[in-house]
Amino acid sequence: CDWSSDVCLPIFTRFFYAKEDSYMPIVINIVSIFGVNIFVISLLIESMGAAAIAYGTVIGTFVNMVLLIIAAKLKFQLKISSFRLFMKLVVFVVIASGAIWLSTLIPAGTPFVALLVGGLATLVVVFAGIKTVK
Repeated sequence: CDWSSDVCLPIFTRFFYAKEDSYMPIVINIVSIFGVNIFVISLLIESMGAAAIAYGTVIGTFVNMVLLIIAAKLKFQLKISSFRLFMKLVVFVVIASGAIWLSTLIPAGTPFVALLVGGLATLVVVFAGIKTVK
């Protein structure tokens, strides 16, 4: 698993289903979606507007993946072969989110310029992350 939430989340969810524990991923999904996601959105909606929805979704999904990994480790003694790589990814996600958020603070005259600045910031951060995390 390459530790991206798009790849790991379905794998860990299916892992629980294969272990005949369908309740744990459902409970964790509910906590992540209705707890973390809505909390982040309500916290940021006044200052960020619609961007708060994107942040809430990303943070909620990431928390969902981390909680599934922790639950699998505790309940089924799952061995994580590269915990160091996982921690690198956590640090990268935090830094990337901060860098992309900082790019929204740059004043832009038109929506096109704002999109261009945000897109370039995202590209730089993603390529730096790929280089770091491999």
